[in-house]
Amino acid sequence: MSLRGLNTAARVYEQMCRLGALTGIALQPHQTPVEYAECLAHVLAQGQDDVRRVAALYVKQRFSGGNLSEAQEEELKERWQRLRLQMCQQFLKARMKRRRPHTVTWVPASSLR
Repeated sequence: MSLRGLNTAARVYEQMCRLGALTGIALQPHQTPVEYAECLAHVLAQGQDDVRRVAALYVKQRFSGGNLSEAQEEELKERWQRLRLQMCQQFLKARMKRRRPHTVTWVPASSLR
């Protein structure tokens, strides 16, 4: 799905869902935006408020038929900047945990002959 042509709230929400899927929390077909945000908030301890607010602004713009105010648009962009960083960090942590640490086995020099 292309992000071109989406309004700010829809674009940010879609990006949040895509990054969430990379961190292991994929949007399920039965989940509402608020339910999905709660799943993400459970995983992102520091980003809970940002996740919930992004979802709330998305729901407001998507289902109210109106536009966000300039202040809300700016708030959304600021929250996404913070949230994206936190989600990327979460992704990297999860990825590093999946990697097996390389163990170095000592082999006596006499056995190499």
